[in-house]
Amino acid sequence: MFRSMLVGSSILLLSFNLILADTYKAKITGVDDEKRTVTFEVDGKDKTFNLTKDAKIFTTGKAKKGTPAPEILITLPAVKDKSATVTTDKVDGKEVVTTIKLEETKKKKKKDVN
Repeated sequence: MFRSMLVGSSILLLSFNLILADTYKAKITGVDDEKRTVTFEVDGKDKTFNLTKDAKIFTTGKAKKGTPAPEILITLPAVKDKSATVTTDKVDGKEVVTTIKLEETKKKKKKDVN
């Protein structure tokens, strides 16, 4: 009985955290590496959010057939002026950034002029 209560409360806690999380697709307009903040547009206004200590900042590399794309960790200054998916969570009543994933930029293929 104790196990089922523990599992049930764990699932409830996990789902509660997912409800609090938000995801934004935005262009990052500013970063401050020292203060660990990132600025991007939310509802037409620039807003600045703090990053958690263990925030994950990454992009994905090319995948080989049949394998998932590898994650490539990057530094905070590298995301400025780039489009990204930013995930936030509520910590101590404040919305903070937990992950930043740079959007893949599609390379244009050069046309053969022969």
